[in-house]
Amino acid sequence: MEFKLAGALNGLALFAFIAMWYILLFSNHPECTDIFEAASETAMFVLTEPGREFFYATFLSMLLCLTCGFLLFIKKFPLIAMCIIFVHAVLGGFIYDWGLVLAIALPLTLFGKVKAGA
Repeated sequence: MEFKLAGALNGLALFAFIAMWYILLFSNHPECTDIFEAASETAMFVLTEPGREFFYATFLSMLLCLTCGFLLFIKKFPLIAMCIIFVHAVLGGFIYDWGLVLAIALPLTLFGKVKAGA
């Protein structure tokens, strides 16, 4: 049960990153353009202009959250997944807001139970 809970808690961080991208792409667009056209232009802008490293880091974070959550959910390599979550949270501390870092690190609250069950 602890493995599935840790995987679900990792899904919260994934949801936070998806919500951040959703707000960026769909929250404010000119009324003269289609919403998907405006979202496409916004995505192309943030991924090609200077300062794009942050947005690529969010893509990498989404991939890590998805992968670690899946590995925890199916009980494959739980200790490695927890170590990756720890490193992700530490490195995220230099990039993201503290609330997002706490969402990334939330599965670590179950590290003792996952370690005992591994």
